Formats: sequence, structure tokens, C-alpha cells
Amino acid sequence: METADQRAALAELGCTAAQGYHLFRPMPSDKIVAALRSLLDSAQARILPLRADGAS
Repeated sequence: METADQRAALAELGCTAAQGYHLFRPMPSDKIVAALRSLLDSAQARILPLRADGAS
């Protein structure tokens, strides 16, 4: 997904997983581990569920 509107549309369709520019920019493979660790460390504060009930 590339936009907030696309995210909303996917959520309306019941989609519980997505990838794309709206969530994270592409990066070289040697940088991804550090980026994922950073996301994990701040997950509760920064990652929003796709579904309103928080199941995703």
C-alpha cells in the first residue's frame, strides 16, 4: 500500500497484513535488521493495527 486511503480500503475489506511505501520505504538488505529491531523496540507506540478491533 502506498497511501492512507489504500490502508483504509484494505482494512474495510478485512485485510490484516500489508506492505508498501505507506508503512516503510525499501532499503538495502544490510540495513533491514537494524530497522526491524527499531520497529520492534517501539512497536507499541508506533505501529497501528489495520483492523479496528486490533486483531492484526
